[in-house]
Amino acid sequence: MLDGHWCLKDGNLLQVWHHIRQRAVPDIRAQETDTWCWSLTKTGDFTFSSVWNLVRDHGEKFPFFNLIWYPNHSPKMSLCLLRALKVKLPTRSFLKSHNIIDRTDTCTLCNQSSESLQHLFFDCPFSSYIWSLCKLKLGITDVTMVSIQMEADKLQKHFKRKSKLTFLARICFSATVWHIWRERNARIFNNQARQKIMVLRSIYEDIRELMKSC
Repeated sequence: MLDGHWCLKDGNLLQVWHHIRQRAVPDIRAQETDTWCWSLTKTGDFTFSSVWNLVRDHGEKFPFFNLIWYPNHSPKMSLCLLRALKVKLPTRSFLKSHNIIDRTDTCTLCNQSSESLQHLFFDCPFSSYIWSLCKLKLGITDVTMVSIQMEADKLQKHFKRKSKLTFLARICFSATVWHIWRERNARIFNNQARQKIMVLRSIYEDIRELMKSC
C-alpha cells in the first residue's frame, strides 16, 4: 500500500480482495438468515390470488358476486345465474330482436307471452308458482317477484350471516333459475315438457345433494 492507495501489480486481485474483507465494517446482520418475502401479501407468502390481483384488470366489483361464487356451489348453476343477472341469456325475445331467429318468440312454459328474461323467470305463471313455493320453504312470506336483480338484492340483505340457512338460500336461488332455464331448453330443443311439480322435485334433489357438502 503506497500513500493510501493499492498497487495492483501482476493482477493480484485475490490479495486485494483479502485485504478489503479484513478491513470491511462488520455487518450487524451477518448472523441472520436471508428469506424470500412476497410483498403483495401481509404474511409475505406467495399466493396465486395475489398474482391474479396484480395482473388482472381492476373494474367495478360485481354486486352479487357472493350469490354466485361460494364454497361448494354448482358451477353450471352459478354460470346460468351470472348470465341471467347480466341479462346475457339468449331468450327468444332477445334472439328475435337481434334477428338471430325469425320464428315465434312465445314462451314455451305458458304459451301466452313473449319470452323475455323478465317474463321467463317471474311473470310466467309456470315460473311464479315455482318461485312462490321455494320462497315459502325459506320462510320468506313476500312471494311477489319484481326482477332478478331486485330479488338478488333482497336475498343479500335478508341472508347476511354465514350459516347453513344462507347457504341454502343461495343454492335455492341459483337452482331455481337453472331448472327454469333447463325446462325451457328441454321444451324447445328436445320437445320434452314436465309438470311444475317435477321441476320442483329436481330443484329439491339438487339442493339436498349440495347441502350435504355444507
